[in-house]
Amino acid sequence: GFRKIKSMGLSPILIALGEISLIGVFGVFILKSIGLREIESLFVGAALLASSSALIFKILGDFKLSNLRFIEKLTSVLVLEDAIVIFVIIALSLLLKDENSIVNFSIYQLVPIFVVGIIAWWILGTLLLPKIIKYLSKNESDELLASFSVGIALGAAFLSSKLQMSSALGAFLVGSILSECREIKKIEKIVTPIKDIFTLIFFVSVGMLFSPHILFTEYKIILLLLGFVIFSKIIFNFILNIIFGNNLKDSLRISGSMAQIGEMAFIIVQLGLQRDVITHEWYSIVIAVSVFSMLLTPIIFKGSLLLSDHSEKIFPKSLQNFLDFYSKSVLKFSLLNTLSPMYQKISLLNRLKKSLTFIYEEFQKNYHKIASSNTTPTLSRLAPWDEYLMAVNIEPTSIIVGKNILELKLREKFTVNIVAIERDLATLVSPHPHTTISGGDTLLVYGSEKDITHLTQFVSTESIHSGPDLEDCLLTSIKLEENHPFLGKTILELSIRAIYSCIVLAIFRKNKKIKNPLSSFRFELYDEIFIFGTKESLKKIKELK
Repeated sequence: GFRKIKSMGLSPILIALGEISLIGVFGVFILKSIGLREIESLFVGAALLASSSALIFKILGDFKLSNLRFIEKLTSVLVLEDAIVIFVIIALSLLLKDENSIVNFSIYQLVPIFVVGIIAWWILGTLLLPKIIKYLSKNESDELLASFSVGIALGAAFLSSKLQMSSALGAFLVGSILSECREIKKIEKIVTPIKDIFTLIFFVSVGMLFSPHILFTEYKIILLLLGFVIFSKIIFNFILNIIFGNNLKDSLRISGSMAQIGEMAFIIVQLGLQRDVITHEWYSIVIAVSVFSMLLTPIIFKGSLLLSDHSEKIFPKSLQNFLDFYSKSVLKFSLLNTLSPMYQKISLLNRLKKSLTFIYEEFQKNYHKIASSNTTPTLSRLAPWDEYLMAVNIEPTSIIVGKNILELKLREKFTVNIVAIERDLATLVSPHPHTTISGGDTLLVYGSEKDITHLTQFVSTESIHSGPDLEDCLLTSIKLEENHPFLGKTILELSIRAIYSCIVLAIFRKNKKIKNPLSSFRFELYDEIFIFGTKESLKKIKELK
C-alpha cells in the first residue's frame, strides 16, 4: 500500500533503486559483450533484477527468524524491488515493435495513461473498494469476499493486458489497494488456497517450456550469469546498506539473503518469449540461473548469519566502531530531517549544514515517533539504539493464551513492552494491564532484538493444557457405591474439572435424569454420574473407591 511504502522512509527506496540500477547496467553490459542483441540484453538483464520474495520469506520461516530487526528493512527493499520491476516490464512492453526492434516514443505518450491510472487508483482505493470490502466482511460472506478480491485482481490484469501493458501491473495495483483495507489479513487468509493453486499452475507452465539440454550445451553462460547474480547482489546490497545507515550485522544478513533471482524473472522471460524477443534457449538459461541461485540461497544465507554472529571477532575493532558510529549518525540525521520544515528539506545549504553539525549534538529523546496512523510496525528502529518495534503473532495453542498482561509480567521477564494488540479488525493501543491475550492476536512489541527473540521463543511454546484430540476422549458412567469419596460432596468441592479435566454432563438418580448439574449439586448413594473426559483422566476417577 501507498501508506506503508511512504512509512518505509527514503533509505529502502534508495537501496532498491541503487541495486536495480547497478545490476541492470552491469548485467546488460555483460550480456551484450557475449553477443546478445540490444533488445535481448534488455529483457534478460531485466530478468536479473529482482530477488525472490517468496523464497526469502520461506527461508526466514524455516530458520525461525521472522521477528528479527533486519526483516523489516529486508521486506521494504523486496517490496520496492518488485514494484520497480513491474514498471520496468511496462517500459519493455512499450519499447517493443513487431519486428523485435525498439520503438522511439515520446514520454508524453505515457502521461495520459499515467494520469488516468493514478486517478483510477485513488478513486478505487479511497472511495470504492474499502467500502465494498467492509460490507462483504461485515456480512460474514467469505465466499463473496474471496470471489470479489480474486475477481477484481484478474479483471485489472486483463484490462492492463488489453492496454498493451503487462498483466502484472493490474494485479499489482489492485493488490496495493487491497492492502490498505483493514480487512487485509482476512482477505489473505481466505485467498491463500486460491493463491497456492495459481502458484502451482504458474510454475508448471514455466517448467513446461524449460529445455534441460541447455544445462550441458550452455553451461558456461549459466555459470557466468549465476556467478554475476550471486556476487553482484551480495556486494551491491552490502555496500548500499552500509552507505544508507544499516549496521554491519544487518547489512551482512540482508545481502546474504538476496543472492538470487526469482518469480519476477519468470514473468519477464515469458513476456519476451511471447513477443518473440528472446529465444527458447535464453528462456531456459534464465530459468536455470534462477533455479540454481535459489538452491544456493539457503547455504549462502546460513553463511551470512554465521558471519554476522561472529563479525565482532572477524572484522577489525576500528572498522566496527566506525561503521557503528556512521550508522547511528545517518539515523540521527534522517530522524532530525524528518521533523524539519519543508523549506529546510529543500534547501541544499541547510541540509549540508545539518550533515556537518548533527554528529556533535545529542539526540532529543522526545523527537522519535513511537507509533503512526497505521500501527503495523514499519519502523526498523526508533532511535539510535538497538530497540525497535516488531509484530509477534500468538497461536491459539500458545502458553500465554488466556492470561492477562499483568499476570504474564513480560516486561519484567523479557524487558519488552506491548505497545499495541491487533485483534481481528480492532487495534488496542497501550492495552490495559488486565487485557487477556487471545489466540490469533498480534502483539506489537518494543524491545531489543535479543529480548524479542527470547519472547518469541517463549510465546511459541505450546500450552500443556492445550488438550488432547477428541479421539482420546469418551463419555462414561460411574455408579457411586458405599464409601465412595464423592458421596456427600458437591461438584465444586471435588473440583472435578480442575483436578481431573472432566465434565459432569448428567446424573441418574432414582430413574430421574438431571442434565448439566450446577456446581452446588451434592452427590448421594447410588447416583450414576455421566462424565466426559480423556481416557486417562476417566481411568483415574474409576479407580477411586
